[in-house]
Amino acid sequence: MQIIHSAIVLCWSYYCHGADQVNIPEFSFVNQGGSRKANDDLGWTDDKIKPWNAKLEQYGYARSDDLDLVVGSAIEQGYIDVDLMLQLCRQKQKEVDVANASVKWNDAWNLYHGSFDSNEGDIAKAFEEGMRDVAQYSSASQYSQGVKILRKVDRNDLADQLIEFLLR
Repeated sequence: MQIIHSAIVLCWSYYCHGADQVNIPEFSFVNQGGSRKANDDLGWTDDKIKPWNAKLEQYGYARSDDLDLVVGSAIEQGYIDVDLMLQLCRQKQKEVDVANASVKWNDAWNLYHGSFDSNEGDIAKAFEEGMRDVAQYSSASQYSQGVKILRKVDRNDLADQLIEFLLR
């Protein structure tokens, strides 16, 4: 999805800037790493970039990361560096996997810290689900924090099971 989203905005700026230089940002403005800001050497004054940034924000394009820069390079050069694109896609997929796995883990911590209720059973269930999801991504220190919480709510059996799960 990111590649398609980026290709649309980058092609738009690459091919259409000449038709509306006020509202359509220069390709090199969009296709830069980091934050987009004024640059007097390039003629990007605050007044000039304000509508550009507004249009990019309206589209939902915050900044160009490494994957976006490869898309931009492909637009400029007319071909894709397939090896680099695949490498960056694999890296992005790992980031997505970690974020998705972390949802239940974060929910468990929010439940633990966000309630004065006597809800040890709910906490134990939430930590079990979260710990199973993050096992392959978390450090031993992070994982052990979940084990400590389970022991604190008197679920030693579950803590032991999850240690075994991690070691498999």
